[in-house]
Amino acid sequence: MKKVKSIIIALSGTPESIMKLKPYFSREIKVLREVDNTNNHIRKIILTDEIHRFKLLRKRYLNDGYKLIELVSNSNSFIDFQKELANYKVATLMSKSNPKKSLYMNEYDELVLETIIKKEELICDAIATTKFLDVGVNINAHQNFVATYNSNEQTNTIEQFRSRVRFGKDTVHHLDLVFKVMTK
Repeated sequence: MKKVKSIIIALSGTPESIMKLKPYFSREIKVLREVDNTNNHIRKIILTDEIHRFKLLRKRYLNDGYKLIELVSNSNSFIDFQKELANYKVATLMSKSNPKKSLYMNEYDELVLETIIKKEELICDAIATTKFLDVGVNINAHQNFVATYNSNEQTNTIEQFRSRVRFGKDTVHHLDLVFKVMTK
């Protein structure tokens, strides 16, 4: 890239990834605008190593009227998610190219995904999704949200996933994060 004479424009919600490219450029990276960290709607972060407590927290948030988005490490987690939250409107979402898609996604799940993509709205109470939903989509928050992580992920993935929920500038709503952490 040091030999490229053109202007390169990079946009990212997580500028750390762009700054890692710095050694490959012959000219200085010029940052035009950075994220305003005071415009952060995260209210609370909860870590638990107990799966029972993690599942209890999910239900508590849903009973309190929150919308829930959960990042799972693999699609095998979808069955438990659906069973445990059977009293709520839930959807499981995965990439169209995933070979297991027909096993885990039904017509309702397709409708939820289409609504997220086209209208940027979450029409159900909760979704479980694989990493494919960590970039490129927005979900407008008209109420409080909780993002739950039932997997070990890299920092960038965590940030990208929770950033799918978009809050208006003067909103009173917030986002809580709940992590199921592994212990040795």
